[in-house]
Amino acid sequence: MNADQIIRLIMRQVIGRLVGRGVDAGINAMARRSGNRDAPVDEAEARRRAKSAKTAMRQSKSAMRMARKIGRF
Repeated sequence: MNADQIIRLIMRQVIGRLVGRGVDAGINAMARRSGNRDAPVDEAEARRRAKSAKTAMRQSKSAMRMARKIGRF
């Protein structure tokens, strides 16, 4: 095993853990925000919730793309 292969293995482990935490944190935040679904919600609150859900989804997709790119080097 040469140095490049060792570095690649280590980087995959590190990036996988970092990305996993980021995605999990986004999912947990979305779950906390959507706790009381039966309560009446005004339009501004509904828009804010939808925007934060879209942002979390976009960030998680972006993190996964970056992890795949780094994993290929």
